[in-house]
Amino acid sequence: SMPAVDLSLVAYRPEPAMLAALLESLGAARGLERHLFVQDNGPDPAETEALRAMPEVAVGPFASVDIVHSGTNLGFGRGHNANAARGRSPWLLVINQDCVVEPGALERLVAIAEADDPRVAAWEMRQVPYEHPKAYDPATLDVPWVSGAATLFRREAFAAAGGFDDAIFMYGEDVDLSWRLRARGHRLTYQPRCP
Repeated sequence: SMPAVDLSLVAYRPEPAMLAALLESLGAARGLERHLFVQDNGPDPAETEALRAMPEVAVGPFASVDIVHSGTNLGFGRGHNANAARGRSPWLLVINQDCVVEPGALERLVAIAEADDPRVAAWEMRQVPYEHPKAYDPATLDVPWVSGAATLFRREAFAAAGGFDDAIFMYGEDVDLSWRLRARGHRLTYQPRCP
């Protein structure tokens, strides 16, 4: 059977063309059972409806689609936690609304995760262009922290660590979660071959 992955997206007034490009790139991944979760933190419920009606979503290749309007801006971490709480897949991809996944990258990322040391809790994707230079061990690919912009988490580890800290509205919640995962004995990695 195909590996199942929950795709977690926190939206706040997304630029429609950019969001369509992201959803299309996630939809193009083959050999994965993809469950799309969107927590829309924007003020207008009509925007949530427009999102549900996007062709990339409505007739997209996702096994399931779950789009919720927050009613208030929950912030980044709480939004992803809400998505994670509704999902069930062993893998959880946390990704920003303005990203696009390159062809083959998501399949490669999940395959790496499935074959990896069980102590590894996260696999960060490479950002193109290199906006955030990343220090990582070239042999083990270990990093001190992973970015919330595009990282695959082992659901079990994410849940056991309590997910993102709800008290952090935005910025730094990925570093905080990284430290808590490492404190629990987990490793975090950076995947330069998965842009």
